[in-house]
Amino acid sequence: MTDEIIMAKVQDLIQELKELGVEDFIFAAGNKEGFLGVQYDGDPRGIAFLAMTSLMNIMFDTMTTTAMEVAESGRREDNSE
Repeated sequence: MTDEIIMAKVQDLIQELKELGVEDFIFAAGNKEGFLGVQYDGDPRGIAFLAMTSLMNIMFDTMTTTAMEVAESGRREDNSE
């Protein structure tokens, strides 16, 4: 798919969400070929909140996965309590 087709699909989704009452949103996509699409709209405070919440969730999920992988390998003790 071309970048234009992908972003057209994103625009369609955004329109549907707006019809359902969604006011603030962030959409980002990427692939191995280097395509990067970012679309956002709404109140800047709401967008910033969504971005920071997403970042924190991703970081915590990644830390949990990494901690489990390290613990299973036996190379490092988990001293968190």
